[in-house]
Order: sequence, then C-alpha cells, then structure tokens
Amino acid sequence: MVGGRNAGVVGGLLRRGRQKGLTGRQEATSSDQLGKKVVVSVLGLGALTWMGGVATGDGLPESDQVWFGTRGPLSFERAVAVGPTFFCVGSGLIATFFAMRHPTKIRHIALPDQLHDHAALPLALLLAFRFQNAYDRWWTSRHSSEDLASSISSLAACAGGGIAEVHLSTEAEVDLLQRRLLLLCELFACAAEEKIHGAGLHGHPANGCPQWTTLEETLQDWPEGAAGCLASPDRVVWCATQMVWCIDRLEDLKAFGSGRAGHMHGMLGAMQQALDKCLVVCHQKSPAPFVVHLRTILLLFCATYPFTIITTVSPLLIVPAQSIVSFAFLGSEYCSQEMEHPFGDDKADIPVRQILMRARLSARAARQNLVARGLAGGAARGSDEER
Repeated sequence: MVGGRNAGVVGGLLRRGRQKGLTGRQEATSSDQLGKKVVVSVLGLGALTWMGGVATGDGLPESDQVWFGTRGPLSFERAVAVGPTFFCVGSGLIATFFAMRHPTKIRHIALPDQLHDHAALPLALLLAFRFQNAYDRWWTSRHSSEDLASSISSLAACAGGGIAEVHLSTEAEVDLLQRRLLLLCELFACAAEEKIHGAGLHGHPANGCPQWTTLEETLQDWPEGAAGCLASPDRVVWCATQMVWCIDRLEDLKAFGSGRAGHMHGMLGAMQQALDKCLVVCHQKSPAPFVVHLRTILLLFCATYPFTIITTVSPLLIVPAQSIVSFAFLGSEYCSQEMEHPFGDDKADIPVRQILMRARLSARAARQNLVARGLAGGAARGSDEER
C-alpha cells in the first residue's frame, strides 16, 4: 500500500514536471514568435513611412522636406561609423547565438547591468562635451570664413570708391594703384583659400564654385607681379605687403586721406585675423588623450551591452537593441569627428570657395567700375579740349 502510494506521488510529480516543461517551451516559442512579429511589423511600418514620404515630398524644396528629405530622419545621408558599428553588432550576434543554442548556460556569460548603469553617466557627459565642442568649432569656422569674406569686400569697396582730386600728373598712377589694390583683394582671397584647403583640393561637388579661378589664372591680369607672388614662400603675406604699399602710396599722393587709409589698414588686419582663426582649426586637433579615452569607453560600452540584457530580453531582440544603442552613441561620435574638421572635401564641410567668391566678385565689380569711370573721365576731358 505504501509503495503504491509513493509510486502514485512520484508519477504525479513527473506528470506535473512534464506539463511545466511543455508549458515553458510553449511560452518560449510564443515569446519568440511575438518578437518576430514585432520586428517585422516595425520594419514594415518604417518602409511604408519612407515610401509615403518620398511620394508626398516629391517636388517640394529641400527646406520643406523636414522629415523625408535629405536632412530628415529617413535620409540615407547620415553619420555611420561602419567599422565600430559592425564590431558592436557582431557582439550582439554572438550573444544571440549563445542565447538560442545554450539558453540554460547564458547566466555564466551575462554581465551585471549595474556596470553599464554606472558607466552611462560619465560616458554621456564626455560625449556631450565632445559633441558641443565640435559643433562650436564648426560654427566658429563658418563665422570666421564669413568675416574673412566681409573684410575683403569692405576693403574692396574702400579701394574702389571715389578719391580726392589729385594732380593731373599723378592721375594715371592713382588709377593704376587703385586697380592693383582691387586685384590684390582677389589674389588675397585665392591665397587664403589655398592656405586653408591646401593645393590641389577640388572639394565636394555640392560645394563647388564654377566661377572660381586659381591664383595663377588671376595673376594673368598682372603679369609684372606674377613672378614675385609665385616665388614667395607665403603668398598671403606677399599680397598683404603689396596692399599695404598701395594704400600708403595712395595716401602719399593725397588720393586717400589719413582716416581712410587707417580704416583700410584696420580691415587688412581683420582679414589676417579671420584667416588665422581658420588656420587654427585646420592645424589644431582636439587633445589626443581625451579623444582616445572617450572612444575606448564608448567602444567597450557598446560591445558589452548585449551581455547585460541577454537574460532579460528575447534572443531575437538582442541585435535590434544593440543596433539602436550602437547607432546612437557611435553616430554621435562620428558626427563630432566630422564637425571637428570643417574644412575639406566632404559635403557637410564649409563651402569656402563659395563664400570667398562673393568677395572676389565684389572686388571684380569695383575694378570694372573703376575702369568704366576712367574711360568716362577720359572722354569728358577730350570733349573739353575740343571745345
């Protein structure tokens, strides 16, 4: 009787164990199916949203395509650190493989989530500081480029403006000096662009400037000075020295007053100061220890993240979760790297040639007006002599 009763108890326990095991497998299967459905649904919704945005945004200007244009969240032109992201997603695939093949042993490779909870705050602070510094660096360079162009345009306006009445014997020299000063404004812009970008840089097509001519091509309007300019080790300094000489000579000839000449010297100094600010950004990078430390922590954080959620989420959701975290953190660092170097041949770089071309066109227009004014004055004097 006792043996039979014990056998019945043992049989009941075995049946309940089998039922619990079956129920656990059913729940696991149901969770996996639910995870698949969620992933497929989200991907399908994203695809439909993108296609709808393309259809509705067709024909609108880029500034109006807030969500579906090239500057929207569904744009393919984005910052993706391919190598680090591939490495981190690979760690997510490894975690998914072990979670699916060895579900009962994953606790041995799981990491405590407190590790990432403690590291997240200092990492976020370092990343925010890095991003803000790079953003300020980009905008400071943009303003410095605009200041350089504005100073050149202002100097050209002063150089090509009206002059005091001079003696007839010096009128030809004054006219020549004014035109040379305006040409030097263009040459200074060419030399500054060459110093910022370096020789031979073509730039991104989006930042191209078809009207741009090189320093050598611009010097064709001044053959006498071409040899000295091209032989100079620093063409910016050569142009600035020639401009100072022209301004001083025009002041000696009484064509420019002392106030006007002093103002032009001040603008020449502002041009050099704006250029120096751009060159600091070109040659000085962020401190290497800070960048190396940040990138090391960032890579370790993203690579080990899947092993902190391996016991709490479905295996099919490990890679999506890892991809989102890696894309967010590594993408922010990639954006910081791009903004840290605002001068170059990338699409997001500052269009230096387009900015300086506006100043060159101002100087060129002033020079043409000066020539036209000289021709008109010569015609008027001819008419007076005939009378």
